[in-house]
Amino acid sequence: MTREQTKQTIYDKFRQTLKPDKSGKGYICPISGCTSGTGSHGTGITENPKQPNHFTCWAGCFKNADAFEITAKQLGMNFESGNSRHNFEVIKAVYNQYGIDITSVDGSECPQRHANDAKHINTTQKQSAPYNASETKYGAYVKIASQRFKGSPAEIYINNRGISSAVAERFNLGYSEKEYFPDKEKHPALIIPIGTNFLVKRNIEEGARFSNSKGSASSLFNSNQLTNQQDIPVFITESVVDALSIIEAGGEAVGLNSTSNVDLLVKMLDTLENLPPFILCLDTDKAGDKATEKLSDALKERNLRFIDGRFIIKNCDSPEENTKLKDANEALVKNRKVFIESVAIAKREALNILPAELEEYEQQNAASYFKSFASSIENKKEVICTGFNDLDNAFDGGLYSGLYFIGAISSLGKTTFCLQIADQVASQKQDVLIFSLEMARDELMAKSVSRLTFINSKKQNLSSKNAKSVRGISDGRRWQNYSQTEKELIHNSMNEYQTQIAPNIWIFEGVGNVGVKEVREKVSRHISLKGRKPLVVIDYVQILAPFDIRATDKQNTDKAVLELKRISRDFDIPVLCVSSLNRESYSEPISMRAFKESGAIEYGSDVLLGLQYSGMDYDDGETEKARFKRIRSLIKDYEQLAAKGKGIDIQLKVLKNRNGKKGTSINFIFYPMFNYFSETENDFKEVDEPTPFDDIDYSPIEL
Repeated sequence: MTREQTKQTIYDKFRQTLKPDKSGKGYICPISGCTSGTGSHGTGITENPKQPNHFTCWAGCFKNADAFEITAKQLGMNFESGNSRHNFEVIKAVYNQYGIDITSVDGSECPQRHANDAKHINTTQKQSAPYNASETKYGAYVKIASQRFKGSPAEIYINNRGISSAVAERFNLGYSEKEYFPDKEKHPALIIPIGTNFLVKRNIEEGARFSNSKGSASSLFNSNQLTNQQDIPVFITESVVDALSIIEAGGEAVGLNSTSNVDLLVKMLDTLENLPPFILCLDTDKAGDKATEKLSDALKERNLRFIDGRFIIKNCDSPEENTKLKDANEALVKNRKVFIESVAIAKREALNILPAELEEYEQQNAASYFKSFASSIENKKEVICTGFNDLDNAFDGGLYSGLYFIGAISSLGKTTFCLQIADQVASQKQDVLIFSLEMARDELMAKSVSRLTFINSKKQNLSSKNAKSVRGISDGRRWQNYSQTEKELIHNSMNEYQTQIAPNIWIFEGVGNVGVKEVREKVSRHISLKGRKPLVVIDYVQILAPFDIRATDKQNTDKAVLELKRISRDFDIPVLCVSSLNRESYSEPISMRAFKESGAIEYGSDVLLGLQYSGMDYDDGETEKARFKRIRSLIKDYEQLAAKGKGIDIQLKVLKNRNGKKGTSINFIFYPMFNYFSETENDFKEVDEPTPFDDIDYSPIEL
């Protein structure tokens, strides 16, 4: 393989080890001890969209790191700038972790090249010796040692420890007459090969007990049993001799070589699938207790089956002699018959344990949730009244938690309609969060004040000439020409907005930087700080920041709809979204197919609403040509009325209502100049001509 092919292989294998986090947006951090991504809404690690295969842990474990860097960190190693030899050792360890023989990679003779693959090494560093030299050395060494095993003190030692020569031969055990040990003395040793790159030497006389091969990453004994993919329990022991003791008794075992290798085992488990049940049979001392607890927690977290099998050792204790055995090998030597029987018992128990995954799944049946279901009925939450009586009746009382969409052709008032609902909801002391992705905050507030000047002018029996459009409110140059009556009307309306509506409205502007993630964060923060669940308004969904800049508009819209639905469900709130329509639907009656990217909106929404001019529906027997002429004349008439500040007839159609009536139509009078919708037919029907300062440009709609 080329180095690039090898890199891609490692990237692919690393990605297969990642598990989705609870947010569904990233993955659980693979670094041992970091729980980022396991919380109810937490994100663990996320991939850089501009630099694929590079990830950041938001708990701080790493930033924009690739598989090499993250795996090295998992192994307790780090890249060091300018240290070619060290980094080559790191690369070797990463290759070994993913089962790649470095000698099979083009350019393997140059550690510098492999180190450069990880983007950290100065290319002028000197080349180092071939990596496979140590493998060749150990291969020859193991072969000679195994040839010397038969009839050697090592065979006698292993037999005295209760382990047969047949088991020793299976694992290619060997003998060396003189080996250095940590006590700085030479001792005869039992040689235990672990792969071709790691050795364990066991002193078979007095002195230091173990010596591991130098310059190689630590490995686990008989680790291939982790991938047997059969329902055969695997024992986990501390030492290799303990593992051999389990194997002698009819089990299969993996030896850690040291309690410090618990993390190494856990990392290996994260890369494998179809794992067998585990039996923990570590030593019974304090170090063994601590390691057993740590490993148990890791297995529980990963939903893996296991039992504590140290009863095997305790079963072989001799109460009469007041002895307490420490490990599996002592138990085998002390009471072989009981030990073998106990191993068999442990295997049966491990096969009969209920996987935590199945136990959790059983808790998800309907019976488990019925109590909370009944409680939710008893403690029925209040719905949010929209302030439009006919609309609330159509919704069986108002807005419930769920995803609502409203669509209309351009300039027909869909933003204005939703803003009026938001203001009417806020006036009831109910919180509202508005995500305005097109209009500025000031423009929305000017719309609200404009509406109030119109309403208040009629309440005071004033001419509508005193009411103001958005431009009439926001352009301060015009105020010098206003009468005292006009100014008082504006000031009173602004005061009403400031005191009765604004305290319960939060407007978040967007300039392409607000997506569903930001919406979720704002909603969560609001509920956390205020302790109240808001109505959420999105204006409008097609211009939310894309979830993936490489995806199509439809794919991003589909994802946005899905995430907005989750927000409404997770926080138990209504989410009201504005949607654009397909231009080909401008001359047609409003329908579900009119919605832009309608696949996700049609199926993902709980309620789907459409605004249209009254008279857009088909007339019986009408030809297409006659209809086109009628609709064009109809729209022209409405535009002329709107330009004069008069009301126009609007229909709101309930196209979909998942839990209520659909097909309902509600009639409104819409005053575009003053940003006001009225349900009452005679409410402000006749409006005086506006002042010249309140002229507004209504561009004709193309059919």
